[in-house]
Amino acid sequence: MEKKTRPIFVGGFPWLEPSDSLVATSSNHICRGYVIMPYSNSQVFCDACRDPLPQVARWTDSNRKVWCKFELPRGDSEESGTRLIYTGDSPSEQLITPIPLGSGISRSFLDELLEGAEAPTGSQREYSRIRDQIDTHIELINDLADRERSKKFYWEGDTEGLAIRSVRRVTSHWNRSAGRDQARIALIVKLARDISGTLRKVCDHPRVVLRRTREFQKLAKIQEVDPACLRWLAKQPGRDVYERAGARQELLGVVRKEDTDTLENRVVKDLLYRARIECANYVAIHREFSSHDRVRTVSSFRNQIIDWERTSDIHHAKRIIGAVQPNYVLLHEAKYRKLWEAYQLLLSQQKQKDDIWKWRDRTFSESCEIGCLSVLQRFSRSSMFSRSDVAIHSEAVTGRFISTLTEFGPAKLKSTGTRKQIVFCRGIQVNRYPYMPPGLFPLAADFVLVVESNNSAERLVPVWCFNQVNEAAFADGVLFLENKLNRLQQRSVIWPLILVYDSQQLQSNFFGNQGSIVNIDFPLAGSIPKLAPLLLGESIMP
Repeated sequence: MEKKTRPIFVGGFPWLEPSDSLVATSSNHICRGYVIMPYSNSQVFCDACRDPLPQVARWTDSNRKVWCKFELPRGDSEESGTRLIYTGDSPSEQLITPIPLGSGISRSFLDELLEGAEAPTGSQREYSRIRDQIDTHIELINDLADRERSKKFYWEGDTEGLAIRSVRRVTSHWNRSAGRDQARIALIVKLARDISGTLRKVCDHPRVVLRRTREFQKLAKIQEVDPACLRWLAKQPGRDVYERAGARQELLGVVRKEDTDTLENRVVKDLLYRARIECANYVAIHREFSSHDRVRTVSSFRNQIIDWERTSDIHHAKRIIGAVQPNYVLLHEAKYRKLWEAYQLLLSQQKQKDDIWKWRDRTFSESCEIGCLSVLQRFSRSSMFSRSDVAIHSEAVTGRFISTLTEFGPAKLKSTGTRKQIVFCRGIQVNRYPYMPPGLFPLAADFVLVVESNNSAERLVPVWCFNQVNEAAFADGVLFLENKLNRLQQRSVIWPLILVYDSQQLQSNFFGNQGSIVNIDFPLAGSIPKLAPLLLGESIMP
């Protein structure tokens, strides 16, 4: 009997539905990938990531059919694809469907490419700026998660794997990041200070082992032979050893030679390589602070690594393939143990960056979300919003650190003299908001700002964020969004906002000048505060 597959639709924009004709059939049609399928209580996976795909929308169509929308990661090449894994009609039935992914590049390949480039151009420059934004966001979140500061009016702490921080703290930390005139402390800075001396000692005098090899030697110098040497000797022509040694009077013998190709030296070699890449990343992000002590320290550390890789016997060790199971030397010898601990930290950080890189659109939207929260905090007085908690994961889940459990209370604007309040709705939470038009549910906005007045929504600002777009496909996608918004009954109160990263040429108005496409530059903390009139509305700005 032939298996029945659930209908699957892949869209290149968050607002597309199954009934739309703009269905993605290749990577070129995808600006931000989504898969749409009938509702099921089971999780959906794909080969490109380890976590279940995040659900971003759920709605009921005119035929009373319930649909779900899941976001897809980006691929590692211009034409990428993956296998979608989901359950069929029976919970025990597993179905697999090949689907396209958005075009991209792998993080490890990009780091190697940029590390060797003097001045990135074209697509290299585009990916370089995306990398800077992603890494800066990771540093910001790690700073928040590492330090807890409980005060009189709110509690902060860690519980059940989540770091609980107040909205006030998160937004103030974001605002301070825009005015920083120095390079941030980072893992590579700590490693440059802590392990530089140890690395020098190990690279100058690496641990060696004696390995037995067979070589041709003069008769007088042979000290050891093994069965293989004797078998070779027996096959040579001649009546005695001297005749079998031939004109050069050489025989095959065993030689013991020092060799640096050990597991611990392979780890050190990989540590040098990964640290060099990370140094290049740090210097590129903080290029404006090249005279700062931290940047100079990291730059000097990188130069030392390049010299060690060229001159040390460590470079004779083979490259590591796969996971490493530490041996006795890595665990118990002081020098190598310190380098093994540093290697583990660096490996963990780079794995985190590799995972986030696939979900960079969601990471960018989280950065924009924090930026918009800071705008709201700036113009609001003391309210439930300021006292809301932000739950932060220690590691990103499908590109986001802020937990889906996080919700924000209503904010009240300063000195407006009215009872208006603003509600910040996150993604999938729009279904639970009473004044949200159902027509917005399938459009899968990253977040929505709602201005409430007299028990109704006076202004709705759905926001979509794009970290990287295909300009040709983007124009068609915006037209589809306009058509969908025009069909909504409350279209007069909807002011859509599309944020695009490092794409000044796309900045324009749409939807009868109610909607705006706004370019966001790096650093985001310097660009997003300018969005206040678009988010809150000029008529209600304090």
